[in-house]
Amino acid sequence: MVDDEIVAAWGRIEAALGRVMPAALELLPGPADGAAVEAVEAALQKALPEDFKASLLVHNGTTWGMPSPMPLYQLYGTDDLAGQTREWWDCADPDPELDQPGAWAHHIDEGSLHLRGAVRPVVGGEREPYA
Repeated sequence: MVDDEIVAAWGRIEAALGRVMPAALELLPGPADGAAVEAVEAALQKALPEDFKASLLVHNGTTWGMPSPMPLYQLYGTDDLAGQTREWWDCADPDPELDQPGAWAHHIDEGSLHLRGAVRPVVGGEREPYA
């Protein structure tokens, strides 16, 4: 599945890195194999977002190293994605202080919580079953 918008976005990232941090280009792996993406979805028992799958088919995540091509840490590729997601699910605990409308209103008033649209924040995310 080729997504022209994702390919173009990676092209802009690569061009910018080439101008300001050419050594970081070496930390961008090649594309993931479609079967590896399907294996991640099977392991998580959840479909990955289409744009993320398309991104993996351009660059299979990013490799950790310096200079980092990513501003925070790294994008996980198919080798680490299921394990890291499971670890996040296992460590996700709801915050009982935040899981009530009065607490939300306070945090919104204080500027430490921002909502856009009709949403209900879920701290830690919903847990999904996995094998």
